[in-house]
Amino acid sequence: MRWTEIDDIDQRLDAMDLRMDKMDQRFDGIDQRFDGIDQRFDGIDQRFDGIESQLNEHTMLLRALEERSKVHSAELHDVKFSLDTFEGSFTNVDKRISGLETMVRSLDANMVQLNKKVSTIEVVTSQNWNDIARMQVSDEKGKYR
Repeated sequence: MRWTEIDDIDQRLDAMDLRMDKMDQRFDGIDQRFDGIDQRFDGIDQRFDGIESQLNEHTMLLRALEERSKVHSAELHDVKFSLDTFEGSFTNVDKRISGLETMVRSLDANMVQLNKKVSTIEVVTSQNWNDIARMQVSDEKGKYR
């Protein structure tokens, strides 16, 4: 081979080396960019881990609240049942009170009648005592004559 051909090949190899160096620099830049992307993904992963942890905590809280809600619902049902029972009892008490009021009115009417009868008995008794007293007076007059 000739020197010019060798020089030509050498120049071409130098040009290729330069191109390879530029490609290496570009790949280094790409590697740096990928490293930056990896760091960003690591940050995102950490954030997702935090969000996942928080989501799990919220899920547990929601389950606890749901359980409490079921308990409160059952307790409320019991309270409503008790209130219904009390309401029924009060209704029965109202009926009994109404019956007692009717009895009291009837007793009041009977008392009025009894008072009238007692007054009549008192009047008749008074008349009887009056008659007895007259009879005694007339008997005593008859003894002295």
